[in-house]
Amino acid sequence: MNACYFFPALLSTLMLFSIALSNPPSTDPPGELEIENVPQFVVVGFDDNISPEGVKWILDFLESKINPAGIGNNKTFDGSPVLVSFYSISGILQRSADLVKQHKRALQIGHEIGNHTHRHISFGCSLFTVGYSTWHAHIDSCSQTLARLLHVDKSAICGFRAPALEFSDTTFRVLCDSGFLYDCSVQEGYQSWQNGTNCYWFYSMENGSPGWNDVWVRWNPQRTPVSSHPGLWQVPLYAYSIPRTDAECCAYGIKPGLNKRIAAAHSGFKETDSKITGSDYGMWFRYGLKPNEVAGILKFNLDKRSKGNRAPLTFGAHTQFYTESYAGHFSDFSPEEMRDAIENFFEYALSKPEVRITTARNVIKWCSHPSGLNEITHSKNSVPKDNNLFQLITRYFSGSFHIAVPANGTYTVSICTINGRKLFKSTETFHAQQFKRITISSTVAVGGIFVISMEGEGIKECRRIVIPG
Repeated sequence: MNACYFFPALLSTLMLFSIALSNPPSTDPPGELEIENVPQFVVVGFDDNISPEGVKWILDFLESKINPAGIGNNKTFDGSPVLVSFYSISGILQRSADLVKQHKRALQIGHEIGNHTHRHISFGCSLFTVGYSTWHAHIDSCSQTLARLLHVDKSAICGFRAPALEFSDTTFRVLCDSGFLYDCSVQEGYQSWQNGTNCYWFYSMENGSPGWNDVWVRWNPQRTPVSSHPGLWQVPLYAYSIPRTDAECCAYGIKPGLNKRIAAAHSGFKETDSKITGSDYGMWFRYGLKPNEVAGILKFNLDKRSKGNRAPLTFGAHTQFYTESYAGHFSDFSPEEMRDAIENFFEYALSKPEVRITTARNVIKWCSHPSGLNEITHSKNSVPKDNNLFQLITRYFSGSFHIAVPANGTYTVSICTINGRKLFKSTETFHAQQFKRITISSTVAVGGIFVISMEGEGIKECRRIVIPG
């Protein structure tokens, strides 16, 4: 595994040192990047994780999965391992050596482990009266236990999901005081003006939560608004749109009329709104969807994001649902059929050159310091400056580029198309101010947009070159 992408939890405090404290809710991508230059992040968070078999399944499946290569930009996770987040119940984890083993394996690969409380207690009707000390005990006990069992510092457990997505303003006070980086319990995207193409990006909570305060509190006045929690990020569990038209259904392998079928079976579903919670619990068990429908809805919503403002697609899942012990109790389908649906979505997502599947923590890091898929196009309001690292001759001579550097050195040179197809990679010795010819395959058509990256002697830079046809 490339060391650039190996992020064990022990290093989490080093990773997070430069996270932005303020990133207010916005439908615009961070950094004023042009949409086509913004990575389409997919963040999958598995809750509970109480079955060694379930955790092992997803780790085995993802072990060989790599994000699209892009231009080799580490800041956009080009070619990095596919990573997910696990929000685990520590009280169950401590009773299973096999479960601890799988969690340690996840950390070694680079996946993220988060806090899902120690016992996963639902407070029910008393939720909004539960005091600070009670929330603190359940949350802190989980972090302490995870740290002890997995041999990491407690600060490495920086993400939290509330059991059953049930929280109050007090929950966020505890998270802030305990030094958590983010929460991922709020459901966003139910605003009437949001349609899957214009969702809020991940945001910091100094102004509370628009999804909760504007929608969920209005729906039920017993709920209490979320107040200001500076420095705490929100990674929303977004609503998913259901394909409405026959054409949309057919395009994603779904029998036409899904919207009407769900509305007929569930009184709480609004056919005119066509939104459901973006979780496997809702899709498999509340709405009883079929494997092809689950996979199709995930793909449909990914494509809506990618064609819109490229807000991250989040998916709340549960590893134990995909095992023999659980699948039969909640679904009419075998665990193999359910696994196939999720695996099919991962494969589909990774076929998209703009997609990057990584942890919530990594996406927050990117939001704090955004970088474009083409690193040279920094923003729509800025023009890249000539850094004099190397000069590039933008003429194309029979399949050759000519490159010069200002000082002697050995550099690794990579050349790819703007779509990420690799044409050349080699380590070359350069002499100061002398042009070196780099020849690529003669089968490459003359003209186009190319990206040249050079790394070595303590630097890494890249340039985009437009060559007329």
